[in-house]
Amino acid sequence: MITGDIGIGQLIPLPLMGEGMARMLSIILAVANAPGGMVLIDEIENGLHHSVMVNIWKAIAEASQKADTQIFATTHSWECMKAAHEAFRTTEEYDFRLHRLDRIDDRIETVAYDRETLEAAIKAGLEVR
Repeated sequence: MITGDIGIGQLIPLPLMGEGMARMLSIILAVANAPGGMVLIDEIENGLHHSVMVNIWKAIAEASQKADTQIFATTHSWECMKAAHEAFRTTEEYDFRLHRLDRIDDRIETVAYDRETLEAAIKAGLEVR
């Protein structure tokens, strides 16, 4: 049984801590099991409350840096994308890129956002998802 410390003086079984904690553990374990590799996460925000997304991204960034693992995550959530930018903005090296897919006529093109471009788009309230 996996347990966690939530500050009440005793360890709590993971299933009682909610879906978000189980989702977070699943992501961190996937990163730990892919040293030097990559982890693909579809709809990363599923099961996670928007209010904790900055901390979630910080934990993912730390785990992936320690394991030398690259993360590819998809989302349709503005809050999740903004939280990722905020989390990586506080790291020593900004190691985050947003790639948006645009349909142009009958083909798909990728638009990449680096730190400065993403920050400007967020401040201007531009749609980047």
